[in-house]
Amino acid sequence: METEKTSLRKRKAARLEALLKDIIEYLETNPHMVLALHGELEEAHRVLIPEEKEMIVMLLMFRKHLNRANKK
Repeated sequence: METEKTSLRKRKAARLEALLKDIIEYLETNPHMVLALHGELEEAHRVLIPEEKEMIVMLLMFRKHLNRANKK
């Protein structure tokens, strides 16, 4: 029988997996976002809209969070 903690971890993992799938799908359909995430901001800056610039910041912060979590 699953404990409450295990169940919570599984739900969090499922939400994270769904979020990552959405992010990957979005990046596959918007190549200029990939350029931005790879640090080629000057080129990508010309085609990014403000919402996409905000999304880049969130994705970079998320990546930083994942990197910290993976080190533990």
